[in-house]
Amino acid sequence: MKAMRFIRTVTVAAAILVLPTASADGQIKLGIIGGVNFASVNDVDIGALTETFDNRSGFHLGAFLEFGSPAFALRPGILYLNAGSLFEGATFLNQDAFTMSFVSFPLDLRARFGVVDVFAGPEFQYLVSADAEDEFDDDLKSWVINGGVGVGLRLGPFMPEVRYLFALTGLTESDFTVGGVSVTTDGQRTQALRASVGLAF
Repeated sequence: MKAMRFIRTVTVAAAILVLPTASADGQIKLGIIGGVNFASVNDVDIGALTETFDNRSGFHLGAFLEFGSPAFALRPGILYLNAGSLFEGATFLNQDAFTMSFVSFPLDLRARFGVVDVFAGPEFQYLVSADAEDEFDDDLKSWVINGGVGVGLRLGPFMPEVRYLFALTGLTESDFTVGGVSVTTDGQRTQALRASVGLAF
């Protein structure tokens, strides 16, 4: 419910602030983007045991389309996102290190102040690869929704930026059994810090 309210709010704000100026100024930019990301999942309590997971690094590559005015813009994008081995160290898994990859669809509402961009919006991630054991694969959700906020610079055609992502939906089911161990969580929520450099055309 919170996720849907967040998405509706961003969509309505984008329509009000961006679309009128986009039709007036007609500014459209196509760009490519890439960089590194550092992500983690929340800890898990299993009976008297607590699994604690460290940050894992990965990378992302993709493209975006930006349209709007010099002051406000809407930027949808598509990324290939390698999240790294998020569950490395889990004792409830026989295979405790496997890489997860997503196709990610960010949708940013961006405000520009001189050379500084401030932005926020949802990001929809579709799981395309997780080389985990089959039993655990079934408990990973296909779609994850995140919220994101960030800040960036416009240095000519180059756009370095930093984004913080927080989960609006869980990465796993709330209850699952793997390796004969029953696990109950709030959906294994993730958080991530992403550093990127975009190049606009």
